[in-house]
Amino acid sequence: MLLRRYLWLLALCLPAGGAKAAPTILCGHSLLQRQQERNALLPPPRPLAPQQLRRNRQKPSFSIAAAPTPPKIGDKTQFWGLDFTNYDGSDRSIRHYRRMATLRASTENAYVYVEDGAPAATRSINALAQTFEEKIAPREHQYFGKPWSPGIDSDPRVTLLVMSIRSPGGTMDPLGLSGATIGGYFNDEDEYPSDDKHPYSNEREMVTLNASLDVGSPLVLEVLAHEYQHLIHWAADRGESLWVNEGLSMVAPSVAGLDGGPTGSLGSAIMAYGLDYDNSLTVWADRGQEGIMADYGAAGLFFTYLGEKYGGPDSFFKIVHRQEKGIDGVLAGLKEAGYPTQFAELFTRWAVANLADDESLGDAAHSFGYSSPLVQSVRGSVAALHELLPDLIPKLFQPTTRVKSFPMKGSDSLRPQAAHYLELTGTGTLNVRFDGGGRPFEVFVLARRADDKYDLYPMPLDSQTRIGSQQIPGLGSSISTVYLVVTYVAEDEGQPAEYRYEAKLE
Repeated sequence: MLLRRYLWLLALCLPAGGAKAAPTILCGHSLLQRQQERNALLPPPRPLAPQQLRRNRQKPSFSIAAAPTPPKIGDKTQFWGLDFTNYDGSDRSIRHYRRMATLRASTENAYVYVEDGAPAATRSINALAQTFEEKIAPREHQYFGKPWSPGIDSDPRVTLLVMSIRSPGGTMDPLGLSGATIGGYFNDEDEYPSDDKHPYSNEREMVTLNASLDVGSPLVLEVLAHEYQHLIHWAADRGESLWVNEGLSMVAPSVAGLDGGPTGSLGSAIMAYGLDYDNSLTVWADRGQEGIMADYGAAGLFFTYLGEKYGGPDSFFKIVHRQEKGIDGVLAGLKEAGYPTQFAELFTRWAVANLADDESLGDAAHSFGYSSPLVQSVRGSVAALHELLPDLIPKLFQPTTRVKSFPMKGSDSLRPQAAHYLELTGTGTLNVRFDGGGRPFEVFVLARRADDKYDLYPMPLDSQTRIGSQQIPGLGSSISTVYLVVTYVAEDEGQPAEYRYEAKLE
């Protein structure tokens, strides 16, 4: 049973040969991101006056004096939703529609509305409300911050809307195996007044969840934790780079104590990235929609490592509240938390840890490995499957190139903020030369000893040409395997850059 479960999961992560993958719609969809980038250029919204709110509220939520009053269980209101049914990759293929919803639960921090007629059991609604109140809200408030309060609607509670989100994977196909589906989303348009710029605003702080899934299930609770971080992040920094925002949302379920294990959202994404890691950390969808799960995995694994080695989730709070974007915001947040570092060092250490995963390598505070049970579980699951089916299932972070005959020369190109691993085996003293063509490459030599432990050597590269060499004696005796860890740490979103390498044995 466990084997079949993991094989099914790997089938989702690995593209079928010759098949064109169906588009996958996730909350990092370009429509919502471009919309948020446009809105970030506008002045911050202000709370609406009672007469403005009346447009989108039913009478029971207003007093005689026209002041908003808390809604009661059973009250109804209309909501705008997003229709992805005919999504073809373009923004114009996404439509808006309105549906009536009823308030089914109310807590100190949230209202839970359910679309009329949507399949949502009372048990599931209560589990959703309880988990949000007891785990998600308090822990994310502590480690990420709080949403805008009292917000656009002058109500400190957020809205959790359970709606049958229209997408190719619908009620009859809840996992989206025949098409695309979405578990939920945060739409920043709801934070603005309903006007000509935001005609579909729901004018409230809210997250939408898909009623086609069991909203009390661990899967949807992870989705809620993920989307709630987006809502919080919007209040702190409306224009954050997508990879940072999504990376923090990927670790949000773990922060909230809702770690879904290897088959949860983060575990599945890490697996996708580890099996197909030729992917930029910071350039979202750089390989198209088919590679989007690896984008989530890269960002989630990066912030998992950052949380372990650079101050824990307390550092997340600093990053969320910095107004610098992307790399600059991450570095500024870490500096404020007491961990000043350079991006090239941070990224390259992470890339080495992904291959070595050895906590005994390096100093204790910033070792080249993971203590996360989730990461270890994912690695262990894939390693076990690789042992069972070595020709079908690769290892995580399997080297892109294997060199067994010498002398040799090679070249490759690498995306910005990405890594390659080259494996060299043989017998003798290994001499390696690297030429980065003046681009900001970094190279580490990771030597695996006969006792399966590692030695790590940074290859000295000329600051201008990025050319350097390294000699490693004992290959085939005291050293079983040598890996070159090559990273391209350009702090812009440019094109891939070429590097060259030579290796010989003496």
